[in-house]
Amino acid sequence: MNTTAKRTLGVLGATAVGAVAGILFAPAKGKDTRAKLRTQAKNAQSKTKDTMNQLSEKAKSKYNTISNQISEKVKANKEQILSSAKSVTKEVETELDAL
Repeated sequence: MNTTAKRTLGVLGATAVGAVAGILFAPAKGKDTRAKLRTQAKNAQSKTKDTMNQLSEKAKSKYNTISNQISEKVKANKEQILSSAKSVTKEVETELDAL
């Protein structure tokens, strides 16, 4: 996991802990406190899903970029290798014809 992902998850976790602590120590009825906790849990779940989706999209994008770069380099090297092979083949044919 990269630094951004760790930092994001840390902030989300700290936010959730702070929200729960604030709700638990606030003077309110048990019913109201439980309702607030449910709401906070749903919000945290939603934020976590959003963050994970964003990280997933970034990972897919990076994968595609790197995959394309590798593919381009392989094609470039393939053409260079084929060109060298053709050149060597011509040299060998020339040497064989000279014999």
